[in-house]
Amino acid sequence: MYEEHSCMNYIGAYREIVRKRNEDTLIRVFKETGHWEKLKALDLEINDEAILPYVFSNVDYGEDFTGYFSSAMIGITLERDCILEMCGHYCYEYFYLPVIVKPRYISKLVKKYFSEEVSIGHELMHVSDILRWVGEDPPAYIEDVLNFGVESVSEDTLEKSVDFEIRKIFKLEPQAIGHDFDNGEDMIIEPFLFEIFLKYQCPTKKEFIKMKIANYVNELKRMYEKRFRGKENEIERFFEESVGKYGKNVFGPAPYQLFLKTREERKAKMLSLSAISIID
Repeated sequence: MYEEHSCMNYIGAYREIVRKRNEDTLIRVFKETGHWEKLKALDLEINDEAILPYVFSNVDYGEDFTGYFSSAMIGITLERDCILEMCGHYCYEYFYLPVIVKPRYISKLVKKYFSEEVSIGHELMHVSDILRWVGEDPPAYIEDVLNFGVESVSEDTLEKSVDFEIRKIFKLEPQAIGHDFDNGEDMIIEPFLFEIFLKYQCPTKKEFIKMKIANYVNELKRMYEKRFRGKENEIERFFEESVGKYGKNVFGPAPYQLFLKTREERKAKMLSLSAISIID
């Protein structure tokens, strides 16, 4: 255990690691720890000229990738020994490194309706917010990631996992989604059949945020239900409790009931005839 006076805190370690000079070292660390392969990384670069320095990687999810985004933020958890070469003494057992990734193949739909610049701005807001969150109590946050993140969840940790992931949605997404709307992206889009997709243009930022977050929550719920067959009633209860705890600022009073209402309204609006389009 390092003495307190020689320890580097989380934010200090992040700023020390995310420097251009550390690109080659970080690539080697990712490859040695298996994160390079896990990310399906094609490259990695560090942008330390921006106000908020960040790690960026182009990734290859294959030509059949159908995700409707042009970038995403992924958190990488590294053991302390992996990062000491880049930042000197670090206080905690694990280090959490947010990485912005961009798929090599991006659908025609995304290219047509969404801006890569706005998408990167969205993810940078996530990086900024997550740094503040982790920085409040690094061991607590990283322990939650390791024990309760979607990749680690078990039947025994299901309730805590739902609480952690729902808290993350409501803590990180509203301001980033609002950023998208402020920069001209007000469209809700989802696939329908083959080259046909559904789209709905939100007239207000409030509706845009509610509809996007309702979809995030619903997709997360479906993921848990698919992974834990037979636990649907428990999952429903866990989601009701967690959305009720964290969702008031987005959905208002009685957040879970209003989430369910927003989800149904979203379906109706997306299925209207005016929402059906063809990718050209």
